[in-house]
Amino acid sequence: MKLAYDLYHPPEGKENKSLSPIIFLHGRLDSKKTESLKVIPPQSDETEAKKAIVAFIKDKLPPAQPQLKERGVFELDTMPIKKEGNTYAWQANLDALEDMLMSDKGNKQFSGIYEGDALFLYGTESFFNVKDDEDINKLFPRAIKVPIEGAGHLIHQDYPEEFLKHITDFILK
Repeated sequence: MKLAYDLYHPPEGKENKSLSPIIFLHGRLDSKKTESLKVIPPQSDETEAKKAIVAFIKDKLPPAQPQLKERGVFELDTMPIKKEGNTYAWQANLDALEDMLMSDKGNKQFSGIYEGDALFLYGTESFFNVKDDEDINKLFPRAIKVPIEGAGHLIHQDYPEEFLKHITDFILK
């Protein structure tokens, strides 16, 4: 989380708590920075704008995503767009994100096995299927997987008290 936060926030991101470290990339690769923004109908409010971008992104995804669940794929509240006049703009450092994803830094293969206890909290409504993820089981044989009922991918945002309790209990045991 720290790496993503440091690399992908605008410079004022750490001080401005309203800026989210979660970034949606689509429309940036191949230097098409505003492609996803062009699908927003004129005079859209922010929710309509975000839904238009989600539809655009879903259309770009490959048809088979075995690790993704259908519900909860995109968290509209965390989509970093802002209204500028009658249009919208991405409120994220997409250049830094693209550079990272296009370099070897974003494509490393995981290896080795961690033999200690490892806590994996996951939202039951998250787009990641942590419960059945075989890579977690292989790399972390003592993984403790804890579902948070009703939470999406951003458990710390959806259920902060429950998130902190699980983290604190795990650290203190």
